[in-house]
Amino acid sequence: MLAMFLFAGVRERMENCEVPKFLQGLPITLIAASLTSVSFFGFDGLVEGLFK
Repeated sequence: MLAMFLFAGVRERMENCEVPKFLQGLPITLIAASLTSVSFFGFDGLVEGLFK
C-alpha cells in the first residue's frame, strides 16, 4: 500500500516535468518503477540491520 501511494506521487510529478519524447509514457514509468523498487531494497537492508 505504501509503494502504491509513493508511486502515485512519482507519477504525478512526472506529468509536470518535461520528459524527452522518446521516454514519454511506458519507458519513463518503467524507469520510475525500477528506481522506486531499488529504494525499497535499501529500506529492506536497513530493517534487517535494526533487528539483528
